[in-house]
Amino acid sequence: MQRGMMLLLTLACPMAVVPQRAIASEVDWQKELLEETVEIREDKMVIEEFGLLSIPSAPDASMQLKLYSEAPAAGVVSRDNLVAITAMLQTTLMLEVAMALAANTDAESLRDLFDYKELDEPIGNVDVEISLYMSKGGLQIEVRDTRTNQTNRSTMTWKEFFSS
Repeated sequence: MQRGMMLLLTLACPMAVVPQRAIASEVDWQKELLEETVEIREDKMVIEEFGLLSIPSAPDASMQLKLYSEAPAAGVVSRDNLVAITAMLQTTLMLEVAMALAANTDAESLRDLFDYKELDEPIGNVDVEISLYMSKGGLQIEVRDTRTNQTNRSTMTWKEFFSS
């Protein structure tokens, strides 16, 4: 996907998610701003989140997601770039999942397309795992449907990533 399109999706997706989240319950913005995004686990920087993705026009089409990203803790990717690349790619992938779920709906805007609620922990088993693995050589994106045990994987060098 071209960088401009990814940027557009990255900017558009929070506008679709945040207002609905704010309507559902008051967001504790002070807590959100202080919350750590990256954890260090066994010499790796890790981001792990869970969420519930639903389509307002198709209530039976909701799914639970696990969003995971990792990179070596030193010498390969900065903490800032881990967060930035993770946010950009996960937002893009979540939007693609939402668009696939909503393919047969009459959504008129991004806000009608999907609703995403962050969860503190999974509720039972997740439906889809989106994992990003960053290393010295490049990036691997893996999307696994746990219901069918089907995995799609894409691997690219950093040169390919930054030139696309």
